[in-house]
Amino acid sequence: MKPKKIGMWLLSAALFAAACSEEEPVREAPSVVADRQTVTLNKLGWTPLGEQGLVEVESNVYWQMALQQQGEWLAADRMGGFGKTAIALTASPNEGTERRATLVLETYEGVQERIEVVQRAGDERLDFFRLDLDGEAAREVPVESFGAFAVSGTGSYRTRIAGERASVDGESPSAGYDGASGGNNLLLGEESAEVRVESVDLKWQQDFTLSFASMSDGPAFLADEFALSVSRDGDNWLDVPFEREQTPGWCRTDLNIRFKQKTQFLYLRWKSLSTSARFRIDDIALAENPDGGGVELDFDNLYDDNRPEGWLYYEERFDWITPDFAQPKAAPLVDFIGIFQAEGRIASTGPRYDRTGSDQGVYPWTVTDFWQPSGWAHQTKNAIYLCDGYFQMGSAGGEADIVSPRLNRYKPENPALSERAGIPIGKRVNLRVSFDASTFVSATGVEDNAVLRIEVLDQGTVGSRDPGSKSVVVEVDSYNAWKNYAVTVFDASAETRLKFSVEKGARHHFDNLRIEKTYNLEE
Repeated sequence: MKPKKIGMWLLSAALFAAACSEEEPVREAPSVVADRQTVTLNKLGWTPLGEQGLVEVESNVYWQMALQQQGEWLAADRMGGFGKTAIALTASPNEGTERRATLVLETYEGVQERIEVVQRAGDERLDFFRLDLDGEAAREVPVESFGAFAVSGTGSYRTRIAGERASVDGESPSAGYDGASGGNNLLLGEESAEVRVESVDLKWQQDFTLSFASMSDGPAFLADEFALSVSRDGDNWLDVPFEREQTPGWCRTDLNIRFKQKTQFLYLRWKSLSTSARFRIDDIALAENPDGGGVELDFDNLYDDNRPEGWLYYEERFDWITPDFAQPKAAPLVDFIGIFQAEGRIASTGPRYDRTGSDQGVYPWTVTDFWQPSGWAHQTKNAIYLCDGYFQMGSAGGEADIVSPRLNRYKPENPALSERAGIPIGKRVNLRVSFDASTFVSATGVEDNAVLRIEVLDQGTVGSRDPGSKSVVVEVDSYNAWKNYAVTVFDASAETRLKFSVEKGARHHFDNLRIEKTYNLEE
């Protein structure tokens, strides 16, 4: 047995020596690397192409960031990270001189990466769009087939060039005016030919200078045969008047325009109305006009129904909510009223009749059958109570909402229900939406949550023309007493509906809805 033990010991020693002879793995040095060392933003806080400032970072250890700046004009969406990450930068508009900030990314081991952020001064004049056609020589190449369009500018990140019966051609290069680029230009070679610049992001600015050069191969340039139009949706176009010499040769137009409504995206269109002449266009650019003024363009004129201020599209007083109208299916009304008699604590109101929910064990019947014919609806199906001539939303334990009828013309068969004059089909109008409301206060003086949310469903926005502004919050600061509240809805149509909602723990009473025309567009 002794030789066997010695052999085992020798084997173990050999294995130990072999393991010790292997080199220990080398630890990778800590690193943090950004994809750029400088970020340049314009005075509005965007990159030269109109996108948000972004820095991509790659590291093999965790890092933290310090933001060094004078004042608080720059913010970042993250202050640390590991692996592949991105830092999104938000800068407030700059009305002063050029300013700088530094992002210092540092690891625990002291490794640093520094990125300088520069924001241009407030006197910078921004180009929102500029088109270059000279990437390759062309001879009547259809616009949809030309692959060398080069666009630039603050609003150009999603812009595209489109056209019908239009082409890119270099046979008659632009010349004879300041900034003439020569080379290719856009050719409108037949009647109804058109070229479009689609989706220039205006960043909600209103004052611009539109520049372009044009020529005709006819004996004269006739303005009534050459149409310039603008749109904010690409479907509805507004003609833009402009002056130009009648000489057919190349001539540059610089047109100051002001949009009456703040608009995010702009579409431009040039169209030939001539049966004989051919038109050419070149050097299209859209820049901000810091001095303001010029031709005022009102997109609302495209859709407006020309109704006067205060025109009533819909009024709902809820007078149809009565004991006679709400006869129960499975319980005597007097007994059901008795359940909620103690809850009618708001002045000048009667008892609650019914809850429109589906918990039949507690509430033996619902009024859904007559709630729906009125055009009103609910989505949560919880905590809606009909009262004598008004209704209550919410409960101590449940959220609630109601949704109005569409704002189309409607005459109900039941004369007890409210008729709607409605918004004409195909029109869009701005509305003043007002209503009476109150917030519940308990018998012991405890006030419910006062927040009431108003949301625009389908067409339109509320509180702002921003397409993302689909809801606003109103604080109903009147407790157990009626008070009138109002909001502005923009670009409403016959398809528009309004949703009113409250959260759990908010009991609101609601009555006397009025939806009327307004030209007082305070955002």
